[in-house]
Amino acid sequence: MQRCAGVLSSTAMLRGEGPGGGVFQKVMRDAALVRVVDTSTVANLRSFAGQLPAVADRMRAQATPEALAELAALTRSAFRAGVDRPPFAPELLDLNARGREPVTAHATALAVRLVADDATFAPADLVGRQVARLANALTSLPERIAEAPRGGEALTDLAERFCWLHAAACCLLQWWHNRDAAPFGTEPGDAGWLGAALAYLLARADGTDPRREAAALEPALETVVSLLERRLLFSSVPVRLADQTDPISHDQGETWPHPN
Repeated sequence: MQRCAGVLSSTAMLRGEGPGGGVFQKVMRDAALVRVVDTSTVANLRSFAGQLPAVADRMRAQATPEALAELAALTRSAFRAGVDRPPFAPELLDLNARGREPVTAHATALAVRLVADDATFAPADLVGRQVARLANALTSLPERIAEAPRGGEALTDLAERFCWLHAAACCLLQWWHNRDAAPFGTEPGDAGWLGAALAYLLARADGTDPRREAAALEPALETVVSLLERRLLFSSVPVRLADQTDPISHDQGETWPHPN
């Protein structure tokens, strides 16, 4: 929300006029309450921090070939485009992971294997360097969790780091299971977007400014510009946007591009 406000500049402060009739200012005020109620970022991190030791133990136990084969099949069913998903079963939702976290477990083994295989990424390749960073971060995570004092802020900090690494693991699996496809309108197998995503997420995991990774982030800009020029939605599955001369009419009369 703060980044959007920066883009909108002074119009983000308007309460009864301008784009949306001042609705952005209302959303900003409402969203500010999230950090001081039970759903705050810190409250969620502290809740998950208590589960980290069990997750770390499970990650170690899933390093066997048999377990990794099962994890590969499981993540493929989740990340492969065009695969039928099982029906949504809300009764299976749980606030406790009970140590089960297949995404990071499989991504750890996959990242290590990709780093060892020079045929996938050259050692000097920008993407290869980010995958190597992810492999190091994930493999060291269980040990860091085991050494952290229980009930302290160190475990909460590791919970936040885990969240960033989990997002990076999702990006790696998204690319791996769709190498023959063309996500974000790129060529099949293109990994530029992956390197950019990993560079950003790993910087956040380390607590550093992602802008230091400018070279690795540049392919993300190229991808977005390409989608914009071809009037495609900014999504992994490109959706063509209608021309602005063929708008959808809303209550307040704005003109919005929409997917066909």
